[in-house]
Formats: sequence, structure tokens, C-alpha cells
Amino acid sequence: MHLKNFNLVMMLVAGIIVGVIGIVLSYSLERLMFTLMFVLVIFFFIGSLIQGQVNRIIDQTEKKERAKEIAELEEEAKELATVEDNREMTDTQQ
Repeated sequence: MHLKNFNLVMMLVAGIIVGVIGIVLSYSLERLMFTLMFVLVIFFFIGSLIQGQVNRIIDQTEKKERAKEIAELEEEAKELATVEDNREMTDTQQ
């Protein structure tokens, strides 16, 4: 399961915080606009980097789990083949 839209959520939360702080501190509309634009761009890129890293970690973990499952299935297949071979040998001896 990959993260989707994490960068957008992070950007919007930062924007809301900056907007509220700007209104509380009575920033001029022009100053608030430039500050908000700067924060939105920065947090979009930071969120994109974090999202990419988390998705890469998730991919690696899923690959390891799949490899482990495949190894277990191959081991079970070998055991079943051995049991089947033993059964055939006992059938031919009788």
C-alpha cells in the first residue's frame, strides 16, 4: 500500500497554519500571500521527498516478504515431492 497525496496534505496543513498565524498577527494581504506561496511550495517538495522515501521503503519490505513467501512455498513443494516419491517407492515395492 503506497502513500498517495501525502505531499498535498502536508502542503495544505502548512498553508492553514500559516494562514491562521498571518491573520492572528495581522499580516498585510500582500505579505501573507507571498509567505503562503513560499510555504506551500517548500512543503510540497518536502512532502514529495518524504512520500517517495516511504513508498520506496514499502516497496522494499513487500519484495522481502514476497521472496520469503516464495522460499517457503518452494520448500513445501520439495517436501511434498519427497513425500510423493516415498509413496511411489512403497507402492512399487508392494
